[in-house]
Amino acid sequence: MLAVRLTAVSLAGCSNPGPGESGAAQTGSTEALSGESTTDQSSAGTETESETVASNEPVNPEDVALKIGDMEISAPEMYYYYLATRLQTEMQMGGMDWTLQMSEDGSTYGDYLKTLVESQVLQNVFWNSYAKDDGITLSEDDNEEIKENLASFNANISEADREFYGFNDENITATLEHIAIAGKVIEAEVQKQIRQFTDEEK
Repeated sequence: MLAVRLTAVSLAGCSNPGPGESGAAQTGSTEALSGESTTDQSSAGTETESETVASNEPVNPEDVALKIGDMEISAPEMYYYYLATRLQTEMQMGGMDWTLQMSEDGSTYGDYLKTLVESQVLQNVFWNSYAKDDGITLSEDDNEEIKENLASFNANISEADREFYGFNDENITATLEHIAIAGKVIEAEVQKQIRQFTDEEK
């Protein structure tokens, strides 16, 4: 969940290649969520990678990727988590070839990235589902911080990526709201547990 709460910082801190650019990092980008390999392992040529990446269809901002109960996760929100997780990992590791195989069953680092994104999204949905019961709402300060994070996101995302991933102010604001609510619910749930402790346990 710490990674989830740092997504705005991750995206604001670095730039990423556009959807038409070649290179292992961007190839892994489109591969990770599609589950399909985009690199010819025999030649590993950038020409094949570039052609495959460029052929992907842009994300429809109106598409819903996941719905659990009353909560909907848009396709752009999924890709927000994806880009943040990928960029954060690449910053920590100094670059990644997401097409590399990481286990004997043929799974790649791109497959692992997809698993991380799915886990983050489901955790966020889980915590948001407690918001009503815990009486969690966003304060004026929270909304102001979301506006600042949105401005930072807009200033640091390329226009090509904005169009390709279907990002707009509405779906990014919704994403940031989900992240903020999840953080407040976690804090409330922790405090519930602490109140049950004895002084000695505290």
